[in-house]
Amino acid sequence: MVADDVSGAGHHRLALGWNLPDAPWSSKGHTIRLRTSKGQVSLSVEGGDLSVYRAGECVAGQPLAGASARWGWWSPAYGRRQPGLRVIAFAIVPLPMRFISRWILGGRVAPVKLEWRAPGEGPAAISRVRLGRAELRLGDG
Repeated sequence: MVADDVSGAGHHRLALGWNLPDAPWSSKGHTIRLRTSKGQVSLSVEGGDLSVYRAGECVAGQPLAGASARWGWWSPAYGRRQPGLRVIAFAIVPLPMRFISRWILGGRVAPVKLEWRAPGEGPAAISRVRLGRAELRLGDG
């Protein structure tokens, strides 16, 4: 899980991007699932609408203004490029705000419960983590 807080004031255009391997995939809503040679990978992003780019083209979601023809590529070596996937979560929102990216590797999900701070409060986005009877509190100091 990755929390990206954006501080400030007023309405802003925000984009969060992830590069993924070129593998069979499907998307629905805020989630993209890949079937890789190492197993299934799932990415869900809260905080924006998803668009997926491959080889410079928007292949899912809405094409974004200012999108780059360089999105959806990766380079295995200097001077070579191959298709990849670029996932963009896009939002026009008032600040402060938070994007939350949830990764699931291999299809298993641990029953973790999280308590969140408001964006910009405290040293970390999460204030408490619970797994079964175990609990971790993240203090301010």
